[in-house]
Amino acid sequence: MGLLREFHGRLARVVFANSGTIDKYIGDAIMVHFGTPRPRDDDPIRALTCADTMLAEMKRWNVERARKDQEPIEIGIGLHYGEVVVGNIGHAQRLEFTVLGDAVNVASRLERLTRHTGTRLMITDDLVRAVQSRGHEPSVIIKDLRPDQTRTVRGRQRPVAVWCLHETADRLGADT
Repeated sequence: MGLLREFHGRLARVVFANSGTIDKYIGDAIMVHFGTPRPRDDDPIRALTCADTMLAEMKRWNVERARKDQEPIEIGIGLHYGEVVVGNIGHAQRLEFTVLGDAVNVASRLERLTRHTGTRLMITDDLVRAVQSRGHEPSVIIKDLRPDQTRTVRGRQRPVAVWCLHETADRLGADT
């Protein structure tokens, strides 16, 4: 529990620093969204920046852990941009504020794909285009972010075009 508390705490600080909303903790996962309860024009930029900062925070923490002979913590992040339904679900005795919809499902499935693709970050072309439409280049926000390929995502009839983090030894923390 202490490990999870520290893990969640480190990521929560990053989320809040980027004005994101923590939807819920799901075991060792954290579900985050931007644009709720009020959308902002820079939501996609802040989401991408948050992901990059999360990866940097895990790199810093793993340096600390290595000094204590502790195993590194690895994460995978999936990001998608799209419309969601926002509100309280559940029962009168147990309501939960959350987001629902295809955008949530795609992001979750991309996170799962990171476990099998050798990348720690996978984002949809929809998010890339949203960032670009606001005058920013995603590969400047996150160095080594490159177009990948289309991926089959459960629940989708057509494959999803994705970008992945193609990490260098420096980014992974080699020789630290």
